[in-house]
Amino acid sequence: MERIVDEDGTWVRRYTAPSGAKQVVCFPHAGGAAGFYRPWAMALKGEYDLLAVQYPGRQDRIGEPCATTMDEMVRRATAALLPELDRPTVFFGHSMGGLVAFEVARRLAAVGRQPEALFVSCSRAPGDRDPADLIDTDDESLRTEVRRLGGMDPRLLDDPALMEMLLPPLRGDFALLRSYDFQPGPELSCDIVSLVGTEDPLVSPGLARRWGRYTSGGFQAHELPGDHFYLVERQAEVLAVLRRRPAS
Repeated sequence: MERIVDEDGTWVRRYTAPSGAKQVVCFPHAGGAAGFYRPWAMALKGEYDLLAVQYPGRQDRIGEPCATTMDEMVRRATAALLPELDRPTVFFGHSMGGLVAFEVARRLAAVGRQPEALFVSCSRAPGDRDPADLIDTDDESLRTEVRRLGGMDPRLLDDPALMEMLLPPLRGDFALLRSYDFQPGPELSCDIVSLVGTEDPLVSPGLARRWGRYTSGGFQAHELPGDHFYLVERQAEVLAVLRRRPAS
């Protein structure tokens, strides 16, 4: 079952009926959608209720323009999530989703509602963002980057109809990342847990560990076998990390 749960009916998805005392809010990667986390909802049922953020410009929001700035993305996602934070909540963000989750957590911290923990997967820490590292957004550069990072059957990249749907949100999200300008501010006090694939070509284990600088709470770093999309094949191990909390 999929339910849209936020007030304006666009930003938040729930894939199972509410059943637990805790919840995890998941933030997709660049070009990704809420449905990426659908398999997790059943695996966590009875332990965590799972909410997933649906960015504009994909799946059932394909007719909407993508968010053009991190501020727009975070402002609107935060407003949609605030009414749902009625129980202990943790955030999980993969790749670009780690940065979006971090910035949403900071906005929530300003009103005393930050999550209990922030899990960031294959994501560079905010102060390490370098626009020179981000790719151009023409079609061929985007295809090349998707091949490099994995996470999709390479044969699908030659399907014109599929690419017509996938390339616009990818282009929009990479443009958003290119424009992202981290502004230092008060630290989070919630736990941060970083995860990374040992063969990730984008984020090294060393870069992933730099997330520890962004909280005064507990910090852990985990390395799992695999590339940038290690979490697809390593779902059980990732969820095992999610179930464990770092010691603050």
